[in-house]
Amino acid sequence: MIRKYDVILFDLDGTLTDPQVGIINSIQHSLKYFGIIEEDMGRLKKFIGPPLKEAFMEYYCFDNDKAVLAIEKYREYFAVKGLGDRKHDIIGAKETGIDSVGVLYGYGSRHELENEHPTFIAEDVNELRKVLLRVVG
Repeated sequence: MIRKYDVILFDLDGTLTDPQVGIINSIQHSLKYFGIIEEDMGRLKKFIGPPLKEAFMEYYCFDNDKAVLAIEKYREYFAVKGLGDRKHDIIGAKETGIDSVGVLYGYGSRHELENEHPTFIAEDVNELRKVLLRVVG
C-alpha cells in the first residue's frame, strides 16, 4: 500500500530550478571578499547541494568563523534555500523523519542518491509527477 502525504517539501537546487549561475556567482562574490579569485567553474560547482558552511570549510579550508562570514557574504549576493537531487537532501529528510524522493535530473548521481536510500527515486520530471500523484492524499 502506498502511503498518502499531506505535505511535500522540495529541494530547490537542481530539482526545480537550475541555480548554477546564481550559486557560482554568489560563491565568487564571497571568495572575493577574502581576496580569492576563483575562475574554475568545476571547483565552484561542488558548492551546489551541500551545506555552505561545510563546503567553505572543506573546499577552501576556512575555519568556523571564516565560513560563517563567507556565508554572510554569499547571502548578500544570492539568498535561496531550498524533493532532492543530492545526498544532503535525502539525509535532511531522514533527520526530520520524513520520506524522500531522490531525483536523477539534478546534480547528484544515482549512486550518491541510492547510497542514502530515499523512499523513491525519479529518473525525470514525468516520473516525479507520477510518484507525487501516487502519494499526495
